[in-house]
Amino acid sequence: MSSSKTIAVHDHTTLSDIHWERMRDGEYARNYLEPLVISDPCRYVQNVQTQVLALAIDDRIMPLTINEAEYDNSYVCSPYTHYVTYAKEELDMLGSPVWKGLLLPFLSGLGGWMKASQSNRMVIVNNWLLSTNLYHEMTAEDAERITEHCVERFPDHIIAFRSVCRKLCPDFYAGLRQAGYILIPSRYVYLFHPDWRCKKRR
Repeated sequence: MSSSKTIAVHDHTTLSDIHWERMRDGEYARNYLEPLVISDPCRYVQNVQTQVLALAIDDRIMPLTINEAEYDNSYVCSPYTHYVTYAKEELDMLGSPVWKGLLLPFLSGLGGWMKASQSNRMVIVNNWLLSTNLYHEMTAEDAERITEHCVERFPDHIIAFRSVCRKLCPDFYAGLRQAGYILIPSRYVYLFHPDWRCKKRR
């Protein structure tokens, strides 16, 4: 593994510059990312509209998704879909016409605000187009370096990270907080580790 400090974003023209054999899980990452970077991702995931690039930081590599608007996109690339469209679709699950009547105008207002603020103009780091995205070991310094690099490369986009879990990535989580990121709840994630003690239910 290389110990040099490097960071770069690669598109289809520079993928050949990546030393995949030096990357953690490099073969897996290459097999997964190359098709998404080289061709349109919707060829493989029909409800996803995005551009995929590869971010290489030291000996780790992860995908970036870049979007502008795409308000009918999958929630894995669209905060609008996640917090407005899908939320509206799930109102019937409440089983209460009263709550649906109260929440529907709120969600419509939220959607209008999100469109006006261009919330979908976003670069999402480590977005594997999955509901939950795992991370290699990441540090607070990594959070700062990735942020600085992405802000310079994509100055007109929101920079975001999905699936950041304080239990699994405490240093990286702290680094994002220190860098000024706003933490927004997304979904429940259930964790299991054989070394963690279970809490007995009473």
